[in-house]
Amino acid sequence: MLPTPADGPLPVYLDRLRRDGRLVWLFSSETLEHAQKQMEDTHEFGFEQYLPAPALRRGWLAIPLWKWLALLGSLGLGLALAAALRWLAAKSIRPLLNKVGHGGGTPLAKLSGPLRLLVVLLFVQFTAGLLMLPLLPRWMLGKVFAPLSVILTAWAFVRAFHVGGEVFRQRMDRIGRADTKAVVLLGQRTLVGLTVFIGTVALMRMAGYNVTALLASLGVGGIAIALAAQKTIENLFGGVALILDKSVRVGDFCRIGDRTGTVEDIGLRSTRVRTMERSLLIVPNGQLSIMNLENFGMRDRILFRHTVGIRSESKADQVRYLLTEIRRLLYGHPMVDSSNCRARLVELAANSLNIDVFAYVKTTDWPRYLEVQEDLLLHIMAIIETSGTSTAFSTQVLYLSRDTGLEPLKTQNTLEKMQGLRQAGQLPFPGFSPEEIKAMDGGLAFPPEGSSLRT
Repeated sequence: MLPTPADGPLPVYLDRLRRDGRLVWLFSSETLEHAQKQMEDTHEFGFEQYLPAPALRRGWLAIPLWKWLALLGSLGLGLALAAALRWLAAKSIRPLLNKVGHGGGTPLAKLSGPLRLLVVLLFVQFTAGLLMLPLLPRWMLGKVFAPLSVILTAWAFVRAFHVGGEVFRQRMDRIGRADTKAVVLLGQRTLVGLTVFIGTVALMRMAGYNVTALLASLGVGGIAIALAAQKTIENLFGGVALILDKSVRVGDFCRIGDRTGTVEDIGLRSTRVRTMERSLLIVPNGQLSIMNLENFGMRDRILFRHTVGIRSESKADQVRYLLTEIRRLLYGHPMVDSSNCRARLVELAANSLNIDVFAYVKTTDWPRYLEVQEDLLLHIMAIIETSGTSTAFSTQVLYLSRDTGLEPLKTQNTLEKMQGLRQAGQLPFPGFSPEEIKAMDGGLAFPPEGSSLRT
């Protein structure tokens, strides 16, 4: 309410004018002039009467000089407040960042810029409200503060999403979940895009545009874009499905169709595989998600299976000796799973007696498996040599010298050993007893005696 002037009441006049086809009542210009003069003659704050006359003199936009100085001072106080809040945030957030394994300096440095400006802007806006500025300056400040607040808020959210995504990806690397980084990156980009979109819509609404019609047109355009980008969207969701399903991870050795290789990267659109020929195979995620994919990297052990063919004229007890010693080898080798291994005579072929050797090697590393396979094959060769027989020839051979045949002494020793086991009731057929298997489990030296790797 306007104060009553000393010379009588303040007259208030209304004018009826036509605006946009309608009749409206407005305060007359004479009334506004009287009101402005009356406001100039009164003190809004009690301490104004103690201020010097130059400080009360009204300048640009009819704002007294002391209020301009107060607004400038609020900038300095806002900067000081922002610095204090940043220091408090550093003290409280840095331990949390260190706990998740990320240094606190970089994230806070990225966030400090927009947050500092936003704090200063809000403090100046609060100060302007306390100063009770005239209507025109308040309207002008509102036109500036509102879009700046939207821009700075959107900027702060974008920086926060970037920092959060970076911290989360580094955390996933440290705990061995690198395959989820693509999903984190997708979520980060989606949130950033949504923030920018909402900020743009808010700014357009402040500028007086009809955003309802714009959103409706974007809905129709989105349908058209979706129809035109079906393959891209298919690959995008295919990549997300691969990552969430964890059917393949970076570093896994896989067979995709008729190609094999190591997965180097799982992107949002395609997966890159380094083949055995060192070429780069790029497979769209949408296609990969429906293909038969054999992941060797997820096996818990590697199969060792070979068919050992010995000469068809070998004696039955020689074959029994081979089967016994090969089983001892498999049960006693520390790198072989003794609970699921076997050595069986499976075929009397035309040119050989075939023994099927089946076992699982307790490793998932292919070079390590090759080492164990080599050791097992060398032991099998030694067993065959000790038995007095030999491996069968896979082709017909024309001998130009007398065939030495089987070695009589080794053959006789083998037959005597098997006869001794038979007489003692210890012949291990059709297999060893569980007690004997338990006694042999892991009893073989690997690496073998004399190896430079043996400690």
